[in-house]
Amino acid sequence: MTLGLAVRRIGSSRVKAYVMAAVWAVRAAAQGGVVVFLTALLAHPATAADIIAVRMADHGGYTRFVVEVSANLPFVISAVTGPDRLRIDLPEVTWKAPSAETTGTGLVRKYSFDDGAARLVLDLAKPVAVTNAFMLAPDPSHGWRLVVDLAETTPEAFASTQNLRQGSAPDSAVVRPFGESESPGQSVGTEGKSVPPVPQTPLAKGETKPVRPAPLPPKKRTEPHQIQRASASPAAVAAKGPPKGKEEERRPVIVLDPGHGGADPGATGLSGIFEKHITLAMAIELREIFLATNRYRVVLTREDDVFIALRDRVAFARARKADLFVSLHADAIANSEIRGLSVYTLSKEASDQESAALAERENKADLIGGLDLSHESRDVANILIDLVQRETMNHSALLSRSFILELRRAVQLLPKSHRFAGFAVLKAPDIPAILLEMGYLSNPEEEQLLRQPAYRAKLGTALVRAVDHYFKRRKAVQP
Repeated sequence: MTLGLAVRRIGSSRVKAYVMAAVWAVRAAAQGGVVVFLTALLAHPATAADIIAVRMADHGGYTRFVVEVSANLPFVISAVTGPDRLRIDLPEVTWKAPSAETTGTGLVRKYSFDDGAARLVLDLAKPVAVTNAFMLAPDPSHGWRLVVDLAETTPEAFASTQNLRQGSAPDSAVVRPFGESESPGQSVGTEGKSVPPVPQTPLAKGETKPVRPAPLPPKKRTEPHQIQRASASPAAVAAKGPPKGKEEERRPVIVLDPGHGGADPGATGLSGIFEKHITLAMAIELREIFLATNRYRVVLTREDDVFIALRDRVAFARARKADLFVSLHADAIANSEIRGLSVYTLSKEASDQESAALAERENKADLIGGLDLSHESRDVANILIDLVQRETMNHSALLSRSFILELRRAVQLLPKSHRFAGFAVLKAPDIPAILLEMGYLSNPEEEQLLRQPAYRAKLGTALVRAVDHYFKRRKAVQP
């Protein structure tokens, strides 16, 4: 929970005043115990970081890839097959490196920078294992550096970890100390002791070195009902090279959250199609529509059939300093006659019994992965979160009105299409968020529509117009 980031992102002087008043009140109540907590929260930088340089070297048994940046950053590393690539996702960053040279060396054939997604993509010469990934503290000659060590592995091992996400945030990053070199001679371990260079063989499957990988997702099942995805032109999906010329104005960051995934299939349609496939196809296609406008940065909480806990989806959005969070879903109910899209925003009290039941079903997703969010709250943190969250909920309501205004022109909506419930995935205190129920898989006509790329494109275009409308209205009402 990052209160400083929360206040900055909302940008409301009224909320800032409320929070500062609350700080002193809570401080008195807690006898000073919260002061250190708040100091840490308010210390994070609010501005985008710069990529200063990219370096790499082949050290025989492994390849080291170094990204020099202007600040200590969270990062997410994921592997993708067909062809084999590594993706390094960062918060909003600006390319300031002196050269656009992207030729690789060793296990890295070449790399590219996708400005729209704040992502470095490494095209690999061979399958690799990430044996080390850490932030290296500045020294007199260099700024912060993200260091990634790659060792060759088998195609089977690489494919089996293609959904593995590795990362850390400034609050909890394993940061190597001042004085350590990015050269391969000797490196300093997490306890400060000297350790040998990175071995030629990958880490054992259960071993945890500086970056602690998330649990491996469940293995994919072969399912009879797959969703047809729209084919995008190569120009639309290819990673862009480093941007050139004048620095662009900051573009809003939109996090698209395809509901469910992995062991959690979500609702099942009349034909047997799973909700998790519909939401993922929609999210991937919607991202391309947003990026084509060149007005937004867009990231997905998942790009494959993998289970991600609800709180991790929220944390992912907050680490990316998201301006909007849109969670995509498609429900199924007993009455197959009901159809229509609806928009949900966070509320402590549900707008109706059906909304309460839906929120209960969606919030149980974490229980499938062995997580229970019911005991996560801290009294002091909740007092402060509530103050910021009130303003965020107002922005979410504004967002929902923009969505409904545009969507009613393109698709069929439910009566009373703006609804409220306590969805766990919408509970980031500082990010305007909505949950979009795109329709009912229990309705035969709507299920067929949601399986068609042309219909999803129509829906996606309306969503982009809605987001455009939201930002215009928000800018107009800001003091």
